[in-house]
Amino acid sequence: MVKKNYKGKKVSVIGYGRSGKACANLLLSMGAKIFVSDQAEHRTPKPDNRQEIDFEFGKHSERILNTDIIIISPGVSLNQPIILKAREKNIPVIGELEFASQLIDNPMIGITGTNGKTTTAFLIQKILESAGRKAVVCGNMGIPLSSVVEKLSPDTVAVIEVSTFQLETVENFHPWIGILLNITPDHMDRHSSFQEYKNLKLKLFSNQEKDDFAILNFDDSVVREANTRAKKLFFSCRSNLPIATLYSSFQSGTPTIYIKDGNIYWAQDKLFSIKKLNLKWECLLPDYLASILVGKIFELSHSLILKGLNSFTGVPHRLEEVGMVGKVRFINNSMCTNPEAFISTLYSFKSRRGGIILIAGGKEKKVDIIPIAQAINKYTKYTVLIGETSEKLSKLLNVQHNSAGTMEEAVNIAYARANSEDVVLLSPGFASFDWFRDFSERGEKFKEAVRKLKN
Repeated sequence: MVKKNYKGKKVSVIGYGRSGKACANLLLSMGAKIFVSDQAEHRTPKPDNRQEIDFEFGKHSERILNTDIIIISPGVSLNQPIILKAREKNIPVIGELEFASQLIDNPMIGITGTNGKTTTAFLIQKILESAGRKAVVCGNMGIPLSSVVEKLSPDTVAVIEVSTFQLETVENFHPWIGILLNITPDHMDRHSSFQEYKNLKLKLFSNQEKDDFAILNFDDSVVREANTRAKKLFFSCRSNLPIATLYSSFQSGTPTIYIKDGNIYWAQDKLFSIKKLNLKWECLLPDYLASILVGKIFELSHSLILKGLNSFTGVPHRLEEVGMVGKVRFINNSMCTNPEAFISTLYSFKSRRGGIILIAGGKEKKVDIIPIAQAINKYTKYTVLIGETSEKLSKLLNVQHNSAGTMEEAVNIAYARANSEDVVLLSPGFASFDWFRDFSERGEKFKEAVRKLKN
C-alpha cells in the first residue's frame, strides 16, 4: 500500500548506482519529475530512460537544488557541499531506504551490525519460507528496497540489511523487528569517530515502540545496553552465562537464546543440539542464534526453524566454497572487510586439516591494522598481499609472504605455495575500492582466476 504520493513532485536523486537507479525507476512509475546527478563522468551502459529522466554526470551542480526533495544513495556523504547547501535552504534530504520504507505497510525486519548482516538476512528468509511465509531479502546487500516495493504482496516480510550509511539518513524508518548483531570499528574513513559509528548503529531502534522487538547480542556490551522501547530478546554464544544473568533475563521477560553443553536453549527449554545444524563455520553461529529468535517471534515450531536453517546453503562471497584444484580447496570470503570479521574467519579454520594460504589486503578504512597482522602471523602458513595496504601490512608480518599486482597473480602465487589439503582463502580484511567496484567484483575476479587454474 502506497503511503506517500510523489506524483508531480520534483525529486533530485544523487548517485546513480544500484540504489539511485532503483529509486529513480520507482519515482518514474509514480509520476515524479526526476533529476539524477552522479559525479562519475559516465555510466555504462547508458541509462535507458534518458527521455523520461533528466541526468547530469561528472558533477553535482546547483540544478539539484531546484527540487521539492533530495534522495541520496548510501555512498553519498552528507558532507558533500551540495548537500550542505540543500540543508541551508531547508530542502528535505533523505536516503533511499527512508524513501522506499515510506511506501510500504509490510512487516519489516531491519538487520545491522559490523558483521553478519547478509548471512542473518538469508537465514531469516529460509526460516520464514520453511513455514510457508513469503519473505524478500533486500537492502545493503545489493538489492535496494526501492527495487522490490512494487513486487511486494501485502503479506510479504521485507528482510532488510541496513548499513550505517543508510542509517545516517533515517527519520521514520520503523522495523517491526530490529536486529543488532555486533559493533566493532569500521568505516572510520567515512565516520568522524567510533562513537558516531556506534550511535548510527543504535539508530536502528529509534522509531520502535513497545509492540516491536529488538534482538540484541548479549556478548557485546555496547549492543547489550542498547536503548529501545521495544521488547528486548538476547542471544549469546557463551556456554557459561552466569545463572543470575539468565534468571534476571527470564524474570524481566527478556529470554535469551544461548548455548549449554553443546545445545541451543531458549530460556530454560532445550531447542536442539548444535550438531543438528548444517553449520560449516563457527563464526556464523551468532547469525544462526539471532535468526532463531525471529522464528520464535513468529511462533514457529522448533522443527520448522531447524528445517529453515538447514536449507541455507550460504551467500556469495561469504565463506563461499569455490571448489578444488587438485587437492587444494579455494574459498571466497571477499565480503570480509574489517578486522573483527577477518580475525573470526581465520579462527574458524584453526581445527581444520591443512594450512591457510591467505590472500589479504585492500583499501584502508582508517582502522587499526595491527590485529589483522597479528592474526595473519598466528594462523596462516603463507600470505599473498594485494591492494594499497600491501606495503604497510608487509612490515608487520613475520610469516612468509609476497605481494601481487592483480587478483589472478595472487591466486597463482597462492596455489604455487599450497600443498595437499591446504586452503587458499581470499579473506581481504579491507575494502575493495582500490582495485574493484565493490567486494562482489573482487570475489568474482577471484573465482574467475580459480576457474582458469582448473582449466
